[in-house]
Amino acid sequence: MDDDLRGAFNAILRRTQPRRVVIGFSGGLDSSVLLDLAVRARGEHGLPVIAIHVNHGLSDNAQQWAVHCQRICNRYSVAIQSVAIMLEAKPGISVEAAAREARYEAFDSRIEPGDVLCLAQHADDQAETVLLQLLRGAGVKGLSAMPEIAPFGHGTIVRPLLRTCRERLARYARQRRLSWVEDASNRDCRFDRNFLRAEVMPLLKGRWKGALATLDRSAQLCAEADAICESVAAADWRDCWDKDVDALVVAKIKAIPALRQRNLLRYWIAARRLLLPSRRVLERVLDELIPADRDRQPVVTWRDGEFRRHRQRIYLLKPAETEKPGDYRLHWADGDSLPLPHSLGGLRIHVGLGGICRRLWCAGRVEVRGRSGGERCKRAGDHHHRSLKQLFQEAGVPSWERWRIPLIYIDGELAAVGDDWICQAFAERNDREGIHIGWVKE
Repeated sequence: MDDDLRGAFNAILRRTQPRRVVIGFSGGLDSSVLLDLAVRARGEHGLPVIAIHVNHGLSDNAQQWAVHCQRICNRYSVAIQSVAIMLEAKPGISVEAAAREARYEAFDSRIEPGDVLCLAQHADDQAETVLLQLLRGAGVKGLSAMPEIAPFGHGTIVRPLLRTCRERLARYARQRRLSWVEDASNRDCRFDRNFLRAEVMPLLKGRWKGALATLDRSAQLCAEADAICESVAAADWRDCWDKDVDALVVAKIKAIPALRQRNLLRYWIAARRLLLPSRRVLERVLDELIPADRDRQPVVTWRDGEFRRHRQRIYLLKPAETEKPGDYRLHWADGDSLPLPHSLGGLRIHVGLGGICRRLWCAGRVEVRGRSGGERCKRAGDHHHRSLKQLFQEAGVPSWERWRIPLIYIDGELAAVGDDWICQAFAERNDREGIHIGWVKE
């Protein structure tokens, strides 16, 4: 058993060829076994090993656990980074999910190129994850559960114990006389995973001796199916995407079957790192947005995002991207950049031929404001002034973007509209150097 665990760990190292081994170390049984394996492999492979302990602050014993982890790492001569995090309550997100997300963010911020982050999830964890995803109605992506090896930030994430059951880890820990902490909350069956662990898994393993291996095999098959779905969705996305406006072309979406349309939407949502909505939301996109009349602009929203249709294109947006910002007025005194409020990003300037007259820019008072309505601009080359509303309509600027575009004023007069247009009175000749504005959106 000892050799099997060491062999599995060493096999992972040979496959990943890490520059450094990073252990996610909670101080519990599983991660204590993992750290011990890493330290034993350190001598064989000559690899530096460090540990990261994430203190969620959810238990009264959290500080004692951090001290325990420090003591164990001192014993092994392993450097440890202890990270305290504050969990933010988010609607619809459980404490478990919030803690997991915060933990992975803490890991991600500390992983360097060439690092391998080792986590201690094992076969029982994998089986529980498959069952939880199944009970949540997940598709093949969710049922794929946890991969053994996957890209992660600047490095790679590995789970060397994923094919090993908890009982074997406990035997290893006793044989090696390891010391670990017990989290009493793991016995609280109000949490779904704990209920599965304590009440359901013993019954399944008693009836089906190979339950863990079977569920893991199903997860691997689902992962293969998901890889195929991802490949098809990526090809469909490339065919349907209009890079000029970062949206999907309705006519091209209609040309693919409904199954692939749903697959494409899920792929797009995941690429934007938004939480996947219910199947009903995706069906509404297929039933309401895609077949809508050309002059309609329907919207389908869920908590984490929204789909909008505009000029035969489908847009995927975060809620903050469609909110009308509050009033603001910023004095741009100096510097080549200016951060904007209300999650609008920032402006940057550079010098090049054309653009805004450099003399007027340097001599005048430059301000950046939000729209209030009624603004007019005579663009360079136009014969008369027109309202921004008219200009936006002609240019096909979506309605939700029009109020978010920053306006640049010089000495109280409108000089430029975001990085789109320059008003004629402030335009530099094309053979002279002027100020060019770039809008970097968040």
